[in-house]
Amino acid sequence: MLALCACLLVSCQQEQQPEQQTQHVHVPDGANCQEQQHCADCGELLAEHGEHVYPAQPNSEQDGFAYFVCTVCGQIKIVNLSGAPVVPVE
Repeated sequence: MLALCACLLVSCQQEQQPEQQTQHVHVPDGANCQEQQHCADCGELLAEHGEHVYPAQPNSEQDGFAYFVCTVCGQIKIVNLSGAPVVPVE
């Protein structure tokens, strides 16, 4: 009888505690600038395109600027070697 009361008491306490809900954290897949980016876990669309893939070293340097070319689509990113901002080239 005592064991039955203990089981009922434990089950009542468990029912009163709110369920813990964990929030899903999206894990971007390896999409590039030509493909849509989805969550690797749930498949939800995260972005119409992934990021450009630029090399670690510039493709060329000229007149104080470094030129990086995306290995997927060919878009050029220009970086001012002195640190000043540069307007993107489309």
